[in-house]
Amino acid sequence: MSKRCFVLVPGAWYGGWVWCDFAAQLRALGHVVTTPTLTGLGERRHLMAGGADLSTFRPVSPARSGR
Repeated sequence: MSKRCFVLVPGAWYGGWVWCDFAAQLRALGHVVTTPTLTGLGERRHLMAGGADLSTFRPVSPARSGR
């Protein structure tokens, strides 16, 4: 299997830590894994003043993702 890059985004009220075990399994297979915690959620909830909505999180452009 070829090496792949994965970005595992947690659901509401969770942080990147929720993917810890699964990310470790993917890394053991040689994949690159990123598990971000979105601002305002999980351990980053204190960084959000007000509320989070879709305008808070913009997609990563292909140029920023390294593709």
